[in-house]
Amino acid sequence: MSASRVRGLTVWVPTSDPNQSEQLPLGNRRHTTVRTIVDRALFIVESRPGRVALRDLAIQIVLGRRNRGEPCLYPRNDPTFGDMDRFIDLFLNLMRSDAPEFYLTNTESEAMTRRYDWARPETTLNDFRPGNTGHMELNQKIITSMTDARSNGMYNKYMFQMIISAAHEFSHFVTGFLTGLARPITPPTVNVPGVPREAGYQWEVSALGGIVEFWSDPDNPNDINQPGIPYLFPDGRSESIGRAVSATYIKNLVAGGQALNIRVQPSSRSIPTTRGNLAAISNRMARLRVNASRAERRLARAGPGGPSTLERNRLQPGWVEYGYY
Repeated sequence: MSASRVRGLTVWVPTSDPNQSEQLPLGNRRHTTVRTIVDRALFIVESRPGRVALRDLAIQIVLGRRNRGEPCLYPRNDPTFGDMDRFIDLFLNLMRSDAPEFYLTNTESEAMTRRYDWARPETTLNDFRPGNTGHMELNQKIITSMTDARSNGMYNKYMFQMIISAAHEFSHFVTGFLTGLARPITPPTVNVPGVPREAGYQWEVSALGGIVEFWSDPDNPNDINQPGIPYLFPDGRSESIGRAVSATYIKNLVAGGQALNIRVQPSSRSIPTTRGNLAAISNRMARLRVNASRAERRLARAGPGGPSTLERNRLQPGWVEYGYY
């Protein structure tokens, strides 16, 4: 499967000036890595289970917002959602043919969506353009670790992590697509036990069979410079039983292929466990990165440079972020 299927993709990185970013040229290793991540993530969402899960999520969002009297761009003259498949096709086709911007930043999570207020009173879903709806930030340290990976196994884990993270974030783009808003409230109709009102996790459970989380190696639980071990949990509850993901499944997903079953396959040798059991010997990689990122920001605030661009953006109206934690 060729990553060249994603068109119009631009990747931006920070410069020495905290107010500026520069665009990576085509052929740059990091640009190629991001293009591969986006292509594989879209492949998952475009698959039969991914598309059905996205359609069901979209219907839940529309119904939930209408029940609460909140604005939504989906046509009211289609109460049975007969056109929803067509609009999901429109969304996915445009995400491939006119991709939004991607920024490599020191985001606290693996990936984060920043949505914009893009709709006007006369706007319809047919006016959707990904770049006007928002952009996605990817953790630049993970991207660098991928390009410097010492083994195929380590590279595959990092790539799997970012593919799932980007696919998760496309669900947040769908919310912006349907509402036209930067800060829509996800309705209670979107609900996964342990993580209510979270569109990305709703999509993961429906499409992939559960929530994918990376936990640090128990032999080195505080090392942030590792991909970690991926686990699949049925929902977000601490007592839910999860299992480590099959390395063969990860290898096949990263390699791509139209016949691939996207539903995450646990390793046949993995021992069932809970988040509570893992927390006693390990750490969630996402939490390790959050703690490290916040420590770096505290140091930056103490220095002469002042607040970072990311912190300044958080103070601006019209910005909203959804991190994959």
